[in-house]
Amino acid sequence: MKDKLLKFMSGRYGLDQLYRFLLLTSVVCILLSAILREYALLSSLFSYAALALLIWAMYRVMSRKVEKRYLENLHYLERIGSIRQHFRMNKEKFHQRKDYKFFVCPTCKTNLRVPKGKGKVNITCSKCGNRFQGKT
Repeated sequence: MKDKLLKFMSGRYGLDQLYRFLLLTSVVCILLSAILREYALLSSLFSYAALALLIWAMYRVMSRKVEKRYLENLHYLERIGSIRQHFRMNKEKFHQRKDYKFFVCPTCKTNLRVPKGKGKVNITCSKCGNRFQGKT
């Protein structure tokens, strides 16, 4: 049986991060559909959304257009990477909030970190060289 499955899946794209996201999103839609049972329109909307997501996920898994599916996954990873980076940066700022004050460069929008308790300081952006004042 395992050999038959391996033979069937050879040349097909398979599982990736976008597939896992689609699968997780469809499970969430199914749960929302069950929770919102008393609202028929919303429940059916979430049910159809879950079905569409599952069909799309299975289509991607079974596809023989490996390069297209790879590029789709790469595009997804780029988008989700910027979102994760934003949350990671905010988490890091939160942990360092007692020792540092954070400023945003008005020119290039780079986040800059300055030690707290120094009073009024001249801040030079390390990226663009812009100078501005800030109070720590």
